Amino acid sequence: MNDPASLRAEDLSKRFGTAVALDHISITVPAGECLALIGESGSGKTTLLRSLNRMVEPDSGTVYVDERPTRDVDPVALRRRMGYVPQDGGLLPHWRVRRNVGLVPWLAGDHASGARADEALRLVGMDPAVYAERWPSELSGGQRQRVAIARALAARPGILLLDEPFGALDAITRAELHDMFLQLHAELGMTAVLVTHDIREAIVLADEIAVVHAGRVEQQTTPQLLLAAPATPYVAALLARAGVT
Repeated sequence: MNDPASLRAEDLSKRFGTAVALDHISITVPAGECLALIGESGSGKTTLLRSLNRMVEPDSGTVYVDERPTRDVDPVALRRRMGYVPQDGGLLPHWRVRRNVGLVPWLAGDHASGARADEALRLVGMDPAVYAERWPSELSGGQRQRVAIARALAARPGILLLDEPFGALDAITRAELHDMFLQLHAELGMTAVLVTHDIREAIVLADEIAVVHAGRVEQQTTPQLLLAAPATPYVAALLARAGVT
């Protein structure tokens, strides 16, 4: 695993036509910590997440990894340093599990990509002897998400980006994957940014929470301080609607 890196977005703005997705937004994630981005649909969470690895290029502002501007880094090299888990897992249906998981090391020319894949599968609690040669269609929803997380970890990134990775799962499977994520974060110490619409999930998984509304951060703080002292009426209303006040 690469050393965890600090991550900072400063004054990012992004428009899609006339729609403002990011409005001078800033966040900070210290090395080794997990930040959850919460907010309603259309708040800008996913656009912000994808700006961090240059899948979306902001119109203005700067993203820093270990205080180095990402605009100075080749975007392909940057994305290989950041594991990314999309909402639907994004597994290639015509590739077996091991090949899916080993994709990034293979693209990087790592001749041990199969071994990297097996190591990553073990990290997420999937025995390669059982699962490596299965097709994605032969897996449950929870297993597919474990494989997607394994793929994001296989190249040993210092940063992990996750876009609502548990949102489509049933409550029992979500709880199991929450436990897995907490164990991974404790064991690997990677920096993580997690997009979720579920405040309770954010409270369980994150060191800090950033509440995103209309492309801006209303508040970034620890779960404890967020609950104790919401900074704006919007944050207070969001917590009240979620029943966590």
